[in-house]
Formats: sequence, structure tokens, C-alpha cells
Amino acid sequence: MLLLMIGFKVNIGLAAFFASAILVLCGVAKDGEALKALPWSTIIMVVAVGALLGVVNKVGGIKLMSSAISSIMTSSTAVPLMGISAGLLSLVSSALAVVYPTMMPMCPDIAAQVGGVSPVALMAAVGGGGSLAGLSPMSTGGALILAALGTNLDNFTSTQQTKVFVKLLIFAGGALVLLAIISGLTYGPIADMLYHS
Repeated sequence: MLLLMIGFKVNIGLAAFFASAILVLCGVAKDGEALKALPWSTIIMVVAVGALLGVVNKVGGIKLMSSAISSIMTSSTAVPLMGISAGLLSLVSSALAVVYPTMMPMCPDIAAQVGGVSPVALMAAVGGGGSLAGLSPMSTGGALILAALGTNLDNFTSTQQTKVFVKLLIFAGGALVLLAIISGLTYGPIADMLYHS
């Protein structure tokens, strides 16, 4: 799979299917058992949330959110609000595929609209919020954690899955609160020190 991706620039999904087909044809794995072992509930949840976010983006929900956020921002609240906004979006989507490409380009415009805030500090807040909230079970990172537990633990019941789901959600939410405090106090001064001295 890596050879196909790196050497021949094949898409990762296509390379994974090709590698899986070779493994099944060589008798390394039995296709029926492999399909049964997949965490289908987690896969369907991530795909459905991704589709829903795609619809929200197409109808302009993300732009509406950024306009609403920039209208209530001040120079002292812009950085924490940007981090929280990125985190809320990352709670239900992939940071790399959705949050960063959507919110990073907005940072210079928001910095210009608000005034007195560094676009670098806003981008750092987006990076932090997207990364920390990525542990949400509805995001890619948290979904991978649930999938790994479901496939590697023998008696991982639906009750245990629900408990882990809630714990991951609480951890992601708590991390966002911590990010809001730290980014509000330090990101602006650090960006000013690095880029204006």
C-alpha cells in the first residue's frame, strides 16, 4: 500500500482496497471474518457526520458562522473565540480535511475586521482548537480510538462504548475550555513578540 501511494501516487483509498484484495487473494485473511470485524457503527457515524458537514458547508453555514463570530469579537476575545469555534467545528469533523482549510484562510480577514489582533495568533488558536477537539468521538481521532477499542478488546460492549464516547466528548470539551484560557492569555503576546520585534 505504501509503495503504491509513495512510488506511484495512487490515492490512499484505492491503494488500501488494492492491498486488501491482494491479502484476501493470497489467503492471508478471510474476507468474511475481516468484514465482520470492522467497526461498522463508527464508520457509518463518521461518514454521516462528514456528509452532514458537507451539506452545511454547501448552503453557507460555515461562512455564516464566521460572520457571526467576527461580529461579536473584540481584540481581546478574538483569539479565544477563534480557538473555540475551530474546536466546535472539529468536534464533528476532521481538523485536517475541514477545519484547517476552512478557518485558516479566514484569519487575516477576521484580524483586519476586528483590528488589534494578530492573524498568526488566530491561526495558532485554530490549530490548537482543531487538534484538541479532534479527540471527540464524532471526529476522526475519537472515532479511530473507538474503532481501535472495538476491534482489539474482546468484550467491548455497547455500554463500554457509550462510556468511552462520553469520556472522549468531555475530554475534548474540557480541552477547549483550557485552550480558550491559555490562548487568550498567551497567543497574542507570543505572536507580537515573534513577528513585531
